[in-house]
Amino acid sequence: MIGEYIPDTWNPWITLAVLGSIVFMLIIRKKTGPDLIMTGGLVLLLIFGVVDVADATAGFAQRPILMIAGLFIVAAALQETGGIELIGHKLLGKPDTLSKAQLRMMIPVAAISAFMNTTPIVAMYLPMVTNWAKRLKIPASKLFMPLSFAGILGGQGTMIGTGSNLIIMGLFIEWWQNPPTWATDLGVSAPSSAVSMWGAAWIGVPVAICGILFIVLTSKWLLPVRTSQEPTHDGVRKRGITMAIEEGSSMVGKTIEKADLRNLPGLYLSSYIRKEKRHEADTNFTLEQDDKLVFVGDLSSVVELRKTRELIPAVDDIGGRAVSRKMIEAVVSSSSPLIGISVKESEFRTRYKAVILSIHRNGKYLDTKIGPIVIQPGDTLLLESGGEFLKYWKDSTDFYVVSEIKDSRPPLRDKAKRSLSILAILILFLTFGGVDRVTAIWLCGLAMILTGCISGPKARQAINLQVLIVIGAAMGIGKAVQLSGLAEMSSTTLLTFASNMHLGEYGTLFLIFIMTSFGAQLMTNFGAAVIMFPIVISAAHGLDVSPYPFVFTMMAAAGCNFITPITYQTNLMVFGPGGYTFTDFPRLGIPLTLLVAVLATIIAPQVFPFLPLG
Repeated sequence: MIGEYIPDTWNPWITLAVLGSIVFMLIIRKKTGPDLIMTGGLVLLLIFGVVDVADATAGFAQRPILMIAGLFIVAAALQETGGIELIGHKLLGKPDTLSKAQLRMMIPVAAISAFMNTTPIVAMYLPMVTNWAKRLKIPASKLFMPLSFAGILGGQGTMIGTGSNLIIMGLFIEWWQNPPTWATDLGVSAPSSAVSMWGAAWIGVPVAICGILFIVLTSKWLLPVRTSQEPTHDGVRKRGITMAIEEGSSMVGKTIEKADLRNLPGLYLSSYIRKEKRHEADTNFTLEQDDKLVFVGDLSSVVELRKTRELIPAVDDIGGRAVSRKMIEAVVSSSSPLIGISVKESEFRTRYKAVILSIHRNGKYLDTKIGPIVIQPGDTLLLESGGEFLKYWKDSTDFYVVSEIKDSRPPLRDKAKRSLSILAILILFLTFGGVDRVTAIWLCGLAMILTGCISGPKARQAINLQVLIVIGAAMGIGKAVQLSGLAEMSSTTLLTFASNMHLGEYGTLFLIFIMTSFGAQLMTNFGAAVIMFPIVISAAHGLDVSPYPFVFTMMAAAGCNFITPITYQTNLMVFGPGGYTFTDFPRLGIPLTLLVAVLATIIAPQVFPFLPLG
């Protein structure tokens, strides 16, 4: 090892150089993922002997990683069942101003984000908000960035709201397993279950309220009007689908405008069928239970329509409703045994284990009953199947092309309330204790699988290995920061600067926030949280005060990724659809970050005093 020939006094500078290299690579990276960069930095520290293998790899078996892995399953199950979408559709409504629209969107998103990963929430809200913005004639750029920021602000409300909160609290609880004498002499002790779960709320809730109000009040000037950078639907293939209204739907008795079926993005209601008679759709007719609605539009819009609550494919004429699985396109070959016979005669559903939703010929939707249509070579069938069709017929000569349509599976809405109930149980476990945190999260994750809220394969896919590798590697680097002496050196420099500037304890807290937030913009919130933790503890030790206000201030800082679109996934998700430029984020993000910094610096010592009272 190279480290055998290097004096230990060099270790802080080697660690600092490696950290600088990691930050530089994260900034310029194009195709290299953050997991490879962080792991590469950890390997360099191993080579130089700053940490040994045991310390470097211990992070991969830490409890926070196990907890985050389990939470991925819980969040994916909520997404699969449409539990969050169920809440979202009801709360968006029809506001008449931009400010009201932003409030209606951001408040529920922030509230939900306190209890689950922000990424699936924003993923579910994006298509809803896209359609909603077009109906309200509001520029999407005025809503998408607030959507992401609301999720980030809401994530500060609990330990499980964001991964960085969970990591920091996990490290803090572990630190209390063998507390140093200076901490116990101050009369402070390890956080209780309630403080672990809800301690962040003392800062997070006021920050979320003030942050949302700040966005609403300043977005007129700080949020530009942009045009989406996403591909338009011009020239794409048109598809049609006939939908029935679910039994007991709230749409019954409403006009199409009241039922939000008018001005659908990329889609229009061309006609409706009532008592076997076809009528041209107009804005005045009232929906009835047995109506069938004929929609025509681009394929992605048809897929989104299939996921819409209270509408189901109208396939009564070929043997019942479609199975709720995935949508597939298949082009009939000239050698197919289906040629020359009607769909009804072909017994397609029985033979191919799939239901035909619509048929397209020469690029046009056949707007008629599916059953009597005689199939011809080259017909494009829009199908729905539970997976059996792809498994057995993908390479069959019956079809020229068989392709699965991405993200076309409709939510398992009948299990939405079940998944929300399991989430509520998890919150109770984490609040009142009695069950180990890792056990509680994985118990609820397994409950999601056993109750059918998510399948086993989907649960495995939901666990994001890249994120877990980043966290594990960051923990190894954080250990190097501590063992090399860089944490002590950094905290001494920080305290010296604060003392020379006469900043005091509050000023030092503010500097901790800025340092952590700056790190989070450059190396992800996970990396910043882990690497800053030993520095923050050393700073509290240097001032001989409780570590609590420093840890919770750092928690608020690590989660506030408002300044760039590249280091936080939800910012990246809204970047293209919102049509934003890179500079649009700091324009709103910098003042918002400074507001959060001031609030956290003021509130944290009031809730968690520098020195215990009494």
